[in-house]
Amino acid sequence: RMASKILFTFLLLTLLTSCSSSPKEQAHPSVTVADTTIVLENGESSKEEIDSTLQEQEGDMDCVFDTSTFKFTTEALLEYDRNLDYTWDDKEKQAIVPFTDGDTLILHIGGCNHFSYWAELKTEASFFSNEKYLMDKAVWMAKNFFSNGFDDGFVKFIRTKQYTLDRNDETMKAYSITTDSTIQENEIYDGISVEKMGDRLKLGIHGYVN
Repeated sequence: RMASKILFTFLLLTLLTSCSSSPKEQAHPSVTVADTTIVLENGESSKEEIDSTLQEQEGDMDCVFDTSTFKFTTEALLEYDRNLDYTWDDKEKQAIVPFTDGDTLILHIGGCNHFSYWAELKTEASFFSNEKYLMDKAVWMAKNFFSNGFDDGFVKFIRTKQYTLDRNDETMKAYSITTDSTIQENEIYDGISVEKMGDRLKLGIHGYVN
């Protein structure tokens, strides 16, 4: 009977030892970079992949706003006219829109640290001294192509003459916008510019969020 107890105890200990020493399933290796986890195939480290992810995240961290300038700009154009013809200048991140009357619109919406609404109309230089015409065109650009408050804001400030002519010479006019408490502190109205270049002029309006 004693021998049977010893044999039973030995078998029990052997079984417990075998269970405790069984190998655990190897977890799939991974490297975590900030909030992104890169799963490495076959357990091999990929320095290029990690470096690439770090660079992408560093770029995103540097930018406050979504930088899809093409998306924002072209959406504004197509909302105005689904059949509008334009070309995209990828270097300057702007759309160029020729109109049948000879005018050309240049539009840029988007940014990184500043989300800009910038529009420029190239038209005949004969309108250089016609303030009503220039302001009507500035209202047209803001109303039809800007958004997030800059459409209504520019229209309001121009229509109520909340602007000041700061520069007025033979080739350049510059108007500053006088804002009020209806806008947010981070909404900047950068004003209206008019530049004469030979028989053409450039009328520009610019506002941005910082």
